Amino acid sequence: MCGVNCRDQMSYYSPLRTRLQWYRKVVLHFIDMALENAYILYRKKGGNKQPAWFRAEVIHDLLKIDSIDKTAPLARAYFSHRSSDSLRLEGRHFLEHIPGSAQRPHRARRCVVCSSQGRRRESSYHCVVCLSKPALCVVPCNRIYHTEEDFSKS
Repeated sequence: MCGVNCRDQMSYYSPLRTRLQWYRKVVLHFIDMALENAYILYRKKGGNKQPAWFRAEVIHDLLKIDSIDKTAPLARAYFSHRSSDSLRLEGRHFLEHIPGSAQRPHRARRCVVCSSQGRRRESSYHCVVCLSKPALCVVPCNRIYHTEEDFSKS
């Protein structure tokens, strides 16, 4: 009995940190324990991957997802405003007023084109067609962003 409890080492991946009803916590606790026990057996059989990878593989196997590229990087939380957003150069784009809230009725964000050129200018309009919903000045940044491949040099 001179060992370390593996359950304590894997508490970082616990789903019980969120606020849930008690019965959901119990179910998630049992699923979490089953995953940790399966990972321990995987390690004893000679596996050398990280727990996060193992959990992702179990999820993929349970959901029967075959078309996922496992070498692709994880999705980023924010979209890039660079030329990788190729849809910004195609089609028709429309600016809309950035919706406000009760606390801030007149919302504004930094213009993407002005920021890339080192100027600090805020705009209350954004493109609703582009995936990243970039804030843009009406004139001339909207035209520059949607027509030029490298908008930072204009």
